[in-house]
Amino acid sequence: MGADISSFNARTQKLILAELAKKGGNAPFTRDQPKNLGKRIRQKQGDGMNNLERRFFHWLKETRPGCTHLSQSITLKLCNGVRYTPDFISIRADEAIGFTLTAWETKGFMRDDAAIKLKVAAKEYPWIAFCLVTARGPDAWDMQTIVP
Repeated sequence: MGADISSFNARTQKLILAELAKKGGNAPFTRDQPKNLGKRIRQKQGDGMNNLERRFFHWLKETRPGCTHLSQSITLKLCNGVRYTPDFISIRADEAIGFTLTAWETKGFMRDDAAIKLKVAAKEYPWIAFCLVTARGPDAWDMQTIVP
């Protein structure tokens, strides 16, 4: 059973803290601090998008003003423990059928697992239109519709 640092005089406390600092250790808790602080809650900063996604999102908002655009807001369950989150979802109100959903996936390059997830998602959720987007230039995009 170790001693609490607050039970020592001020000079000894400074020596203990100096030794801990040399060894890269954390300072021990004093009596007035709780011992079980738990994990820190971390929150994402920024919008969570990379530069390619941010450019496409601005282009999407400019070219399709009648839609609601959401960034990484839904996750689709594909199979046992496998999930797919599209980069963007566009929702357009349609008088004939109610609304249409389009899932946009932006890629600088495509890995095998991402391609498979995209194709499986298009097959499992046929009421959502899936579109793969790659950059052709600063404001030019190649769009490929994924057929189920």
